[in-house]
Amino acid sequence: MTRIKPLSDTTCPTQYPNTLHSAKSLEVEDPSWLVDKNGLRSLAESNEIRDALKDCKLQQMLLKIDGSAEPEKILDIVSPQQ
Repeated sequence: MTRIKPLSDTTCPTQYPNTLHSAKSLEVEDPSWLVDKNGLRSLAESNEIRDALKDCKLQQMLLKIDGSAEPEKILDIVSPQQ
């Protein structure tokens, strides 16, 4: 597993109200899931993704997953695999 440190634990959400930063380290079983800086920049610049992230239900789902002690379990509950 690869451990990823959060971008910043000192970023105040009120400074950047449209940006969320996780304060916890993430473990990734498959390194191919990682996105390099160019890929991340492309995602951030995507109008389709920006529009999708404006959806209140999606925001709530992401916050619930990110705030959970067991995010994979919550992900399975809110988005069951078929």
